[in-house]
This record gives sequence, structure tokens and C-alpha cells, in this order.
Amino acid sequence: MEEMNVNSVIESGDAVADSKQIVNFGVKRTKIYFDEDNYISLNLSDTNVVKRYYNSRDKVESIINEFDKKAEQGTEDNIIDDIYYLDQELRNVIDYIFDEKICEKVIGNASVFTITDDGNYFFTKVFETLMPLYEKDFKLKSKKLEKKFSKHLDKYK
Repeated sequence: MEEMNVNSVIESGDAVADSKQIVNFGVKRTKIYFDEDNYISLNLSDTNVVKRYYNSRDKVESIINEFDKKAEQGTEDNIIDDIYYLDQELRNVIDYIFDEKICEKVIGNASVFTITDDGNYFFTKVFETLMPLYEKDFKLKSKKLEKKFSKHLDKYK
């Protein structure tokens, strides 16, 4: 499959509708493997992930509090359905934050309240594992931008 730079398509005026082509906008998704064959694909440059994360904190906290309450006080009649509902709610929030079907790809139909080998909930591991990757990418790209802009601004010092 041919990869094209979007500027070359625009400059040349080539029609791309009649064939399948990949256009590179300069934003790459990073494949993060969680086992040998399976991965999630994330845009680590997506600064909106931070906004979505902060906008969702209250919702996540509310779901966790409700889960704890149900786990302590629930009756056998309704606890399974209640926890399943909370699981689905938290899955939706996680997938929204990272703009990817993370839960489905990593743990399938298992609950996000699944306890991992190190004693954390799965959803906690997701945030502890993925957020540092975004931070690292932001820092790296910020340094590149700083270097790029300093070339232009140094002449005004």
C-alpha cells in the first residue's frame, strides 16, 4: 500500500478517491503490546487525553464508590447485576479517555474490577501503565518544539 504525505496530495492535485491510499498527517499511533500477538493502538501525542482524564475523574470516583458500597451492602439478588452495570460504566469511561477499546482488547469480557497479580484492580493498572507513556511522549515532543522555536527566537535576544 502506498503511503503519501498529505502535502504532496494537495500540491499535485491527484485524485485519491478512486484508490485506497494511506495519507500520513504526521501523527502516529503507537502499538502497545500486552502479549505476543495482541496490542492496543494509541495516539500518545493526543493532548486531549489529559482533558478527557480530568473530565472523567468524578465519574470514575463515583463508580468506584458505588462499587465499594454495593460490594459491602449488596444482597445476592441484585449484586451481580449492579456490579456488572458499574463494570460497563467504567469500561466506557476508560475507552473514552484513551479513545480506544482498551478493556475489550486487553481483558475481553472480564470485569475491570478484576484483581491483577500485584493486587490492584485492572482499571488501576490501565492508568498506572498508560498515563506515564503519554507524559513521556509529551515531554519529548515539548523539548523538540522548544528547540525548534528557540532557533527562531534566539535572534531577538
